[in-house]
Amino acid sequence: MILVVLFIGAILLVSALRGTYAALFSDLGTDVPQFVVWAAAILALGSIGFIPGLRPISRGLMALVLVVIILQNYKNILTGFQAVSTAPSSTTSTPSSGSGTGATNIGITVSTPDGSSATGTLQTVPNYSALDYVTPPSAFSSGEIGEY
Repeated sequence: MILVVLFIGAILLVSALRGTYAALFSDLGTDVPQFVVWAAAILALGSIGFIPGLRPISRGLMALVLVVIILQNYKNILTGFQAVSTAPSSTTSTPSSGSGTGATNIGITVSTPDGSSATGTLQTVPNYSALDYVTPPSAFSSGEIGEY
């Protein structure tokens, strides 16, 4: 319970620092009533499942409630998956000269779903496979430091 209170406090603190608490509370005002109805249904069916003879009935009704939740929100679920799969709508990269250590500078342009774009340069990690492997000091193999 203490973790839930800390999590809610962190959300409120971040929202206050960003100045988005009005949007947070308006979103909660629209989402919480629908959530409470479904949570109450699931808790009621779960409590019926504690009666030994009604456990199979409770599980069947719980499955039915989950199917209804999915069928009512399938458009929102599909839209969410589509938004995740198309988040960066286009990315182009053009490799340029490296810095001599195996690193490569890459120019990128990212377009976001709202139509804005950002450009920049990234430096890749050097290719370390060409380097010699580092051998541990002799103290490790002689047992002076301990087992490894």
